[in-house]
Amino acid sequence: FVLIVFVLVILTVKFTTDNYSQFDTRVRYQKEKVPEMLTPLSDNARNISLHTNEIALKMEVKNTPVRIICAYVSFILAELLLMTILYYTRKIFATFKQSIPFKYENVKRLKIIALCIALFAPLSWIDAFATNMILANSIDGFRDTFWLSWNGDFKSLFIGAIIYIVADIFRYGFELQQENKEFV
Repeated sequence: FVLIVFVLVILTVKFTTDNYSQFDTRVRYQKEKVPEMLTPLSDNARNISLHTNEIALKMEVKNTPVRIICAYVSFILAELLLMTILYYTRKIFATFKQSIPFKYENVKRLKIIALCIALFAPLSWIDAFATNMILANSIDGFRDTFWLSWNGDFKSLFIGAIIYIVADIFRYGFELQQENKEFV
C-alpha cells in the first residue's frame, strides 16, 4: 500500500508541476520514407521525434484533465486487480499451510483470481485504444504513416482460463473429500 501511495503522490506531483508528460510507444511504419521530426496538429503535443533505431515514438504530451483522469483510473484499476490477486493468493497459501487445500473457499478464491487475471486483457485493450487516440490526435498523418506495434494481450485470458480449470479441479477434490468423509 505504501508503494501505491508513493506512485500516486509522484503522479500528482508530475501532473501539477509540469504542463507536459513524456510519452513513448512502439510503432511500425506503413511507408518507405519516415520523417525524423513530425508535425503536431496542435499545442497538445510538442517535440515529436521518431527514433528509428529503437522503433519507438517519443514525444511530450500535454497534461489535459482527460489524460490525467485516465492515468489515475487505469493505475487504480490495475492496482485493484493486482491487490485482489495477491490477497486471495495469500489466503489460498494459508490453507495449504494448514494442510487443507480442498476447501470450497479456495474454489471461490481461484475463480476470483482467474477473473482478475482475465480482466487485465480488456484493460490493456483500452490502454492500446487510448494510445492510438493520443497519437492520432497529436501527429499529422499518423494513420497514414504508422500503426501501433500491439499484438493484443491474450496471455492473461489464457492464464485466467487455466486458473479457472484449476478451480474446477479443486471443486472436484472438495467433492471427493466430502464423499470420503460421508462414506467413513
